[in-house]
Amino acid sequence: MSPLLDYTSKVPVSRTIAQIQAKLVEHGARAVMMEYDGRGRIKALAFNVKRSNGELPIRLPIDTAATLKVLQRQHANREIPGRYANEEHAYRVAWRIIKDWVDL
Repeated sequence: MSPLLDYTSKVPVSRTIAQIQAKLVEHGARAVMMEYDGRGRIKALAFNVKRSNGELPIRLPIDTAATLKVLQRQHANREIPGRYANEEHAYRVAWRIIKDWVDL
């Protein structure tokens, strides 16, 4: 199995979120909103896209726990170095993956 996409990312989450928001607005998103978890970290972006029949609400959540599990498994399988298998890094990687999806 190949390593998780963006597993080496050092880009701060704040920069990734700004890049995602810019791309969403560029493509017609309206009312971009951030949802926070109990620790004050962004857990999802929500926005509206104008359609001919009204506004379409869209939500882009991340799953840091699932990302961390993949990173830990890949470390255990010696596919990636251990420094990438921690929660803070998983949070950063999860947002980079969302950015990659939005860029498509």
